[in-house]
Amino acid sequence: MNLLITIFVACSTITFAVSEEQFKVIVVGAGPSGIATASKLLENGINNILILEAENRVGGRINTQNWNGRNIDLGAEWCHGEKNNIVWETLKEKGLLNLLEHDDMPEEIFLSSRKHISKEFSKQLFELLDIYLELDETNLPKNISLGEVMVKRFNQEIHRKFGDDKEKYSVAKSALDWMENMILCLEAAFTWDDVGIFSDYEDAEGYLNWGWGNHGYKIYLDILTKKYPNPKEQLPIDNKILLNKEVKKVTTSENGNKIVCVDGTSYKAQHVVFTPSLGVLKSDAKSLFDPQLPAEKLEAIEKIGFGAVMKVFVKYDRKWWGNLNGMNFIWTEEDRKAATEKFSREPLNSKGQSWIVEISNAIALPHSNILLVWFTGEIEPSIEKMDEATLQKGIEFTFDKFFGHIFDVPKPQNILKTTWYTNPHFRGTYSFTSVNSTGREVEILQQPVSNSLGVPILQFAGEATNKKHHSTVHGAVESGFREANRIIQLYNKS
Repeated sequence: MNLLITIFVACSTITFAVSEEQFKVIVVGAGPSGIATASKLLENGINNILILEAENRVGGRINTQNWNGRNIDLGAEWCHGEKNNIVWETLKEKGLLNLLEHDDMPEEIFLSSRKHISKEFSKQLFELLDIYLELDETNLPKNISLGEVMVKRFNQEIHRKFGDDKEKYSVAKSALDWMENMILCLEAAFTWDDVGIFSDYEDAEGYLNWGWGNHGYKIYLDILTKKYPNPKEQLPIDNKILLNKEVKKVTTSENGNKIVCVDGTSYKAQHVVFTPSLGVLKSDAKSLFDPQLPAEKLEAIEKIGFGAVMKVFVKYDRKWWGNLNGMNFIWTEEDRKAATEKFSREPLNSKGQSWIVEISNAIALPHSNILLVWFTGEIEPSIEKMDEATLQKGIEFTFDKFFGHIFDVPKPQNILKTTWYTNPHFRGTYSFTSVNSTGREVEILQQPVSNSLGVPILQFAGEATNKKHHSTVHGAVESGFREANRIIQLYNKS
């Protein structure tokens, strides 16, 4: 039961004892939104603050780790866009855009049947994703799901494009599951039948996959706290953070808030800025707050979508894939059945098929011998619980099935999987617009709980509270600045 999103800024654990000391602001969670909140407050002279973090690290859903000699991002990985993106704009303002690299996404498609797909045909298959990117919501009912629309339009489009070519039509028909998994990487839902087509989300203009190279996303958090590029200018934030502080109860009253942690410690504050993942709120909101949150806020928490994607990093002794920047996998129906016979005792999807047929995409990490394999969809929670030996065996089988005839594929030296969904401090990765939501829910979620004088005493931040930029780091940071400014403006008036 833990609400704390975290951020990866190098930070020492402080050891002083605090028992019901009165703070002006307590930030729950040291994630991008939490660190953004605290940084903005400190910059504006509000120093009597404390950050309570549930994990044993600062980082939250930004989690850069050094693995096999390279920094990898277990969580957020790319700066998505440029214009109206606070991350990009901060780098530009400080002359640090050189920290970013243009990560090319893989466009090569491979078939489980090992039949060759031309670059032209690969391009045509990728163009099917335009159905999703260019959805016209006109004349569609409000409660229709993305899946329902996509399946119908996908079938219409492949018939139009490939109906006269039996072989291409057969391959294109097999691409439907690949397409769903690609879209679920963006939405983080467990099925596209849970995703609504009416969303307020706005892409930031510009290239959407700026990578951080060997720096990892953590360097942006160092920039946010002014630790980088000049450590002498760092904000006094390190000694404001307490790690391993899982919040058990937040009690609000006319005079402020009392927070009790699982370890028995308690803290008081005039204002609490709460920056949990929506997954944690979905799980624990009804038991965490006293008095309970307003009914409309609880309903909003329930209706907004939240799911998970999973990464598996696979390290090799050499870059066996040559100059490819990754690969896409399309399974034929025949090979899906064969794979299920091979791995029948492992988790099966709702179609009764082996988990390995959900491998649909792998990205080559620049400057390394590492491939990043993605898992999405309904089977993701089961794969998180899978032992690494079984997971590696399935990946080996899949790579040999697709590439054994053209590459000498060695056994991996090491693998590392993420477990965002099964971690009680996160319970998933990022939010999405569900088929049950109207857009109003995010506005309700971001509204503070105020006392009888209209003073906000319990505030909410995090990517899920950002109507236009949810599911992104820049959306989380914007929400943190929003709530910090709410407090700053309050005291500027007084």
